[in-house]
Amino acid sequence: MPRHRSRRLRKKLRIGEFQEFGFDVSFQLRPSLTEVETEQFWDAFLLEAIETDGLAFGGGTEGFVTAWGRGSTTDTHRERVRAWLSSRPEIESVSVGALIDAWHQPHDEHVI
Repeated sequence: MPRHRSRRLRKKLRIGEFQEFGFDVSFQLRPSLTEVETEQFWDAFLLEAIETDGLAFGGGTEGFVTAWGRGSTTDTHRERVRAWLSSRPEIESVSVGALIDAWHQPHDEHVI
């Protein structure tokens, strides 16, 4: 049974109306890429697919995308990242997950 929490506490815990969403991203780079090509890919990925939309990315070829600062990612963000990665010749395969709570696992007691 969910507890009654004040608006201030819900905001601090990022639950209820303040819940924030992100998504998993997984992709495989072509093994034939040189070190320079790999660096150029990462620079382009972070600049064009992530930072341009006000997003943040943590990880490597398997990572998590969230909004920069407070806020949530959307299905539009998911589709843009997926489309960008799919269009790149450096990529062999791409998997973009569903929107999930960026702060709490499903079993956390804070989730409402």
